[in-house]
Amino acid sequence: MIETLGFEENRKSNVRKHFETELRKNGFGFQYSVIKKIKNIYNQEESAWLPVFSEFPVEVNNNNTHIDFILERKGGNRFSQNKPFFMICECKRANPALSNWCFVRSLFARKGISPDNIFIESLAIGGDLTTQRSYLHRLDTRGKDVFDIAFNVKSDEKGEGDTKGANDAVSQVLRGMNGFIEYFSKKEDLLKTQHQGSYSPYFLPVIFTTAELWTSTIKLSDSDLNTGNLDLPLESLANVPWLLFQYNQSQPIKHSMNIYDESNDIFNVAESEFTRTVAIVNPKGIADFLYFMSCLDPKN
Repeated sequence: MIETLGFEENRKSNVRKHFETELRKNGFGFQYSVIKKIKNIYNQEESAWLPVFSEFPVEVNNNNTHIDFILERKGGNRFSQNKPFFMICECKRANPALSNWCFVRSLFARKGISPDNIFIESLAIGGDLTTQRSYLHRLDTRGKDVFDIAFNVKSDEKGEGDTKGANDAVSQVLRGMNGFIEYFSKKEDLLKTQHQGSYSPYFLPVIFTTAELWTSTIKLSDSDLNTGNLDLPLESLANVPWLLFQYNQSQPIKHSMNIYDESNDIFNVAESEFTRTVAIVNPKGIADFLYFMSCLDPKN
């Protein structure tokens, strides 16, 4: 009997060990810890954002995925609701061996465009508009730098989990956002009834990550023209709690809605179709980021 109990305890201990490892590697604990933190900030009236759905299934271009969770901007506290607004959230527990995500600015996206704009998409539903049209809104960042090149940089920690980093997480969260917009487009009648007329929700993709976020003020154009080498002064580096990242999404992860752009310039139209801003947030920056987004008022 004692031997049987000992065997069962050993088996249970072994399952617990490997179960714990899988929970840690897959990041579910981190995901629900982030949700708990966001709820607490909302309850303290320090944010207008509240989690409304987790593991939301979506499909885009015949590819299925799940959104980790969705935040909705709510009224009723010291922040006004303004416009319907959703944040599509991906949680990424970074591989400890590659847990430094580093960002620089190119300072050139295309001619005539400020590198300090962010891009937020909205969808028009109801009234004289249809769900076959979405809009891209160019907003001022209120002094926040916007970065557009990302690197995964080694740490001194032992590796665990996958080796995917910032760019993979960005593609994933954009796939989720586009799938969510696609889902909305198929619920036009429901949304018209629910909101009694026109309804124009805004969408922002967000990555919450355990990775340390580093930025540099270095100018890539100062690289040696003959070798491509570039010195990186220590004083150019900063560890930041959250940042804004510009990304040109590829066609396979885009939704099927038409993007409205009144310009006849092909590069204006391309920007509307492909360029999106993704917020990337370390746990240290959750409260500050949510406050920033609670005060942001997207304009038509």
